[in-house]
Amino acid sequence: SSALSSRQSSQGHPSGGSFSSRCQHRLEGAGRSNGIITKYRIYYTTERATDIDSNIKVEVPGTQRMHTIKDLEYNTTYYFRMTASNMVGEGPVSDVYPVITVVGIASRPKGFQCATTGHDSIQLSWDPAASSDKGRLISYILSYKSSAIYLEDGMETREEVLPVDNDSGYLLKNLRPGTTYHLTLTPSTEQGKGIPTETIVCQTSDFSKPVNVQARALQGQQIEVTWSPPLEARGIQQWLVRYYRATDPMGTAVPSEETKKVVPNLVEQGFYRYVISGLEPKTAYHIGVAASSGPAGGVSSYESIREPVTTLGLVPSAPKRFEASVRYDPDLRSASIDLNWLAPDTLRGSRIEEYRLLYRAVGPPDLVSSRTYTEVPLSHGRTSWTLPPNKVLFGAVYN
Repeated sequence: SSALSSRQSSQGHPSGGSFSSRCQHRLEGAGRSNGIITKYRIYYTTERATDIDSNIKVEVPGTQRMHTIKDLEYNTTYYFRMTASNMVGEGPVSDVYPVITVVGIASRPKGFQCATTGHDSIQLSWDPAASSDKGRLISYILSYKSSAIYLEDGMETREEVLPVDNDSGYLLKNLRPGTTYHLTLTPSTEQGKGIPTETIVCQTSDFSKPVNVQARALQGQQIEVTWSPPLEARGIQQWLVRYYRATDPMGTAVPSEETKKVVPNLVEQGFYRYVISGLEPKTAYHIGVAASSGPAGGVSSYESIREPVTTLGLVPSAPKRFEASVRYDPDLRSASIDLNWLAPDTLRGSRIEEYRLLYRAVGPPDLVSSRTYTEVPLSHGRTSWTLPPNKVLFGAVYN
């Protein structure tokens, strides 16, 4: 581009000018004034020896002292002339002033904006390149930075080089759900990078919550939590489990530290399991599970179990001196098993409610068809029990 500046002229043509590196033309006034200057005319062409009528003509108000001519070709010589006009008419033409346009850096793309199109993509758009930049752009450089800290790869800022064919839009893919991104777009020519856009901010949408969240109390003040991933689970890096006592007043409950990585259940793929330990006995807890895209990344909303889960009371310690002895009857080829024990040292209650005895045959294979435990409830006062011959497989090994 070029800029010309003039002082008010009178009789004769604008005179005594010079061009700076910005193609700025400064004019000295003529010797005599013939009234008020009403307008200036700027004539320019790339051919020096051409008739003025074939030049490009630009009219400028007489009160104006500078005018910028845009959309010129780079690295090209232009020849400028000017005239001044008053109420009588147009004055003579000035001398010719040659100007060589210099190749500059590409201008800043305009209209750069973004729109979320999903949990892992952002649609970017911008106005087509200015006419002065067309034909010399070789690419756009898209730089984007996430608000998350990616511990696994250490990457915070990334760049993508977009072909110049992407002149007005690009779909940025493979992003993290629920994550804020800061983006800039820079044009590039053979002379180097141009002026980047202002940074814009866009956030990908959250992914769906986990489904089928369930919980049950286990022995030892533990709660087992199970859940399944949503149908669209791409981008989930870890699961977060939180819990707090149901007795805490609404709005004042402080959730637990959220569980970081929870491994899937090894028995059934697609099914996740986590055991919360160290809870208080006979206490109700609210429990929820959320999906996360990683440390400092996006987190889905929590899927909570509607009713609180209550931990079990404190259980007694194991019975002492648990012993087993076998009585054989060779004539009948039968056997019975006598079991004896003593009450546990620690009751954690006023008294023993009951004992539960579990037994099963574990071998040899030719005798044992099932290895399922049989459960026998016994009253709280018992300290012995006998497995009768009709329940014992002769020659079998029992647990």
